Amino acid sequence: MTADEKETDIRLRSTGSKQQATIELKLGDNRSATNLFNTIKDQLLTKYMAADECRAGCLLVTVARGPRMGSPKDRQEDRFETLIARS
Repeated sequence: MTADEKETDIRLRSTGSKQQATIELKLGDNRSATNLFNTIKDQLLTKYMAADECRAGCLLVTVARGPRMGSPKDRQEDRFETLIARS
């Protein structure tokens, strides 16, 4: 659980140490690429990976409506794979 009492979607904990990892799930439909990039920083890194024991995290984005999303840099639509490569 985080400081603001939010739960991660999936948490993996080691049985041999105190280490843990977080997986955050997001539906990419109707989200801008800027929103998803901000989610990595604001939610995954700042909140869910703040604890010393949590040094691994993953943002898993699913997109059902199609492979194009708005680019945070030039407001053009790009293929999802292109946006990920830009990060």
